Amino acid sequence: MKTILFKTIAIVLLVAGAMACKKEKGDTFPQEVPFTEYSLTDTYCQWQNLNYDKKLIIIDSLAALDEYVSCTEGTFPEIDFSKNTLLIVSGIGAGNVISIHTTFIQYAAAQYELSVIVRTRMLIITESWRISILAPKIPNGAAINVTVESVLSNN
Repeated sequence: MKTILFKTIAIVLLVAGAMACKKEKGDTFPQEVPFTEYSLTDTYCQWQNLNYDKKLIIIDSLAALDEYVSCTEGTFPEIDFSKNTLLIVSGIGAGNVISIHTTFIQYAAAQYELSVIVRTRMLIITESWRISILAPKIPNGAAINVTVESVLSNN
């Protein structure tokens, strides 16, 4: 009888310990994913082949990046694709773009949401916008839901 009780307690302790270790590793979801903006400012490069349709472009190699960047001189800022993934979303605003706010949330091991809020001021012209962010490496086959919200400002 003592043996069964001892084994039961041992199993309970092992399971509790495993669950505690998992939480310590930072695997709790949802969690905000840190990112940095990727810019071609101060280079002789420009974006190309963007559809401006609010669809996500995932770039995880130098060859893929070459399809979207054109340089007349020099090169674009280096990216370590073994550690990072470049995400691009572009669209056309209904007026002058004032600001863009981006959040990137991970809901599960391979489930993400990229949220973009574009604030515009009503003008006769429309203006294109783009976000390009460098995030920690996204696993192949991950699902990334993109939401884009346009907010018209009175200012």
